[in-house]
Amino acid sequence: MSYRETVIRMAPGSAEATMLDRLADQMVRLEVRIDAAFETPAHAHRGGQIFWPAAGSAVIGTAEGRWCVPTGCALWMPPGLMHDASTDGGLHMHGILVPVEAAAGLPADCRVLPFSPLLRELALRAATWPEARPLDDRQRRVVAVMLDEMAAAPPTRLLLPMPRDRRARRLALALLAAPGSRRPLAEWARLAAASPRTLERRFGAETGLSVAAWQRRARLLAALDLLGRGRSVTAVALELGYDSPSAFTAMFRRTLGMTPAQYRDTR
Repeated sequence: MSYRETVIRMAPGSAEATMLDRLADQMVRLEVRIDAAFETPAHAHRGGQIFWPAAGSAVIGTAEGRWCVPTGCALWMPPGLMHDASTDGGLHMHGILVPVEAAAGLPADCRVLPFSPLLRELALRAATWPEARPLDDRQRRVVAVMLDEMAAAPPTRLLLPMPRDRRARRLALALLAAPGSRRPLAEWARLAAASPRTLERRFGAETGLSVAAWQRRARLLAALDLLGRGRSVTAVALELGYDSPSAFTAMFRRTLGMTPAQYRDTR
């Protein structure tokens, strides 16, 4: 599938939804190329999906929050889960549609897993299979191993939980739009029409994170996207408001266990 639109329509009856529903009872490989920034409205699929970007990155929104899926990571999307999707640039993505019966026993929520050496090799092999054809027994066994890897994956920090309170959500959306902003919370609070104390309380209760910790994670997700698009470590650090590339590198290593350069070079 190849797109040039900025909005991909996934409503019932659309060409995309019809095709995915037609294939929902089979295990098949798909490949998606999107030329520019895009978004989809909230929708769900009958079957499950594994997707991994070969270039670019996607953001998946669910009731739980926003999942960043950069190059070098894979996403498990369970059957029937409402979600939207977007990217700020082009996207080349491979995927496997997983029938409902094959998804039994797998997580009922999204999982994002950075590629292990095993998962990377399995994904490279799967990317060579014919598109939109039912997989044979050997290929299905490869997918079974991929699903086992994703089911056993520990929680990652690639989820950005979204607050439900309208004032806290207003702040969250503003921070997402300006991840490099160094504006103090007191100024953001005026925009959100709430006191800093109220915002801290709502973020803590609804996301499990302080406002500052939430903003750090939002910056991390933005950094993964920019690095996946080939931006230099220095350019990413400056764009996201870090005092220096070394400060950015220290945060990145502390959170993900590798430097930004190591992350970029393994993509």
